[in-house]
Amino acid sequence: MIDILMKYIHILAFMVVFTVIFMEMILIKATSSSRDVLLVKRYQKILWGFLLLTLLSGLFKLVTMGEHASIYMKNGVFHVKFTLFLIIALLTLLPYRFFRKLTLQGEADDKIAIPRSVRLVLHIQMLLLVLLPLLGVMMVRGIGYFG
Repeated sequence: MIDILMKYIHILAFMVVFTVIFMEMILIKATSSSRDVLLVKRYQKILWGFLLLTLLSGLFKLVTMGEHASIYMKNGVFHVKFTLFLIIALLTLLPYRFFRKLTLQGEADDKIAIPRSVRLVLHIQMLLLVLLPLLGVMMVRGIGYFG
């Protein structure tokens, strides 16, 4: 029963990560209101927590799977999926650092210039996130197995 719960937590955590990055992408424009930037600053905290939960629940699944873990370790698609997830997590550092340094003052109607690099990172993250479920399905089907 615990394995089913862990798979469920893993999928739900991934869905929250996807949703938070999608919301950030929607809210952040070349010039965003301070209200939107404040929301994104809050979303960043949620994002880090659920990135960690996704990673830990996935690793828990891998460690507790017994003989199936060795099969996944011999699957190239698994390694690509895990690497893409780590890239997504590392890419989160750029927007996080930008928004953390930003101090908001004044009215909610103030416009804040958002660097193009921050917006680009959000789009790259979304592109990579869309690939992760596909890679998961391929991995479960045995595609990429080299053992």
